[in-house]
Amino acid sequence: MIGTAREYGAAKRQIKELETALQALKSNRGSGHPDIERALLEGYTGELSCIRDDVERYDAVRSGQTRSLQITSLAELGEAVVLARTAAGRTQRELADELGVSAQQIQRDEAKRYAKAGIDRLQAVMGALQLKFEGNVTLVRVLDQPLGREPSDVQNTPSSAPPFGRPVTTSSSANSRSDAPRRKRRKAATPGRGRGITARTVPAPR
Repeated sequence: MIGTAREYGAAKRQIKELETALQALKSNRGSGHPDIERALLEGYTGELSCIRDDVERYDAVRSGQTRSLQITSLAELGEAVVLARTAAGRTQRELADELGVSAQQIQRDEAKRYAKAGIDRLQAVMGALQLKFEGNVTLVRVLDQPLGREPSDVQNTPSSAPPFGRPVTTSSSANSRSDAPRRKRRKAATPGRGRGITARTVPAPR
């Protein structure tokens, strides 16, 4: 959206450049790949249409034909405030003097469409421009949420799942196997020394 005279002038120049490029593309059509030419044609045409719409809206607001702007998000509110100052015929310095800030501050705020400005400063600007803002807020309710309980309550409800990383075994057979004493086996050597000594494995005494 165009909000300042500088942006308006840049948009007008961009329209001329796109018109020149579009005319050259149409004159040389057939000399390149058909798919590439079609993509360029659609791109130039679409961009040119958007910029022309912005210029027409700026002209309508600046001339007083448009007295209200419809917005659907808070991001569009900042754009509307910038356009409202232009529609009022006030410069950035005049607005800055009324608010008691520097003209550079207003310029920075408008460049970012007041995205970094706090709600207090935005309200002060809207008050200085005598803007009236009305909007509707659609409330969304989770239908499967039990009445009287906040979403955080449901999320914090203790779960029956075992602690993370500590699996719990409930099988009785598994417990009996794990608890059963292991039978140790030891090597017992027959009496004697030197060659002929043999070893045998016998069960350990219980």
